[in-house]
Amino acid sequence: MINEFLSPNLPPNHTLWFQQDGAMAHTAVISIAALRCLFPQWVVSRFGDVPWPPRLPDLTAPDFSLWGYLKNLRALKQITREEIGQISEETLQDVTRSFLTCVHLCIEDGGGHLKDTVHKK
Repeated sequence: MINEFLSPNLPPNHTLWFQQDGAMAHTAVISIAALRCLFPQWVVSRFGDVPWPPRLPDLTAPDFSLWGYLKNLRALKQITREEIGQISEETLQDVTRSFLTCVHLCIEDGGGHLKDTVHKK
């Protein structure tokens, strides 16, 4: 995912931060090394350049609905670049709406962890 999708789609000379949770697959030595090459000193992660804050809400749009959608497509098999490219605009808009709802909930809760909720239309 890092080499096939993220790296080729980064803008040149970017000043972006990369944030991820502490899941073991995300903090593998090879993953962190690849991320550090793409985001020098800007990786927020368990073993990144900036430690994952202990009470940081996990506010990334894919976490709330997009990963579930993609996993349903492939039943936990590897997701291809083509499948990512075929995500409909409507699905991406739903993901964005869900994410914004979670951001508002986080603000209302003073920045604390979000409750486990199911977002319904």
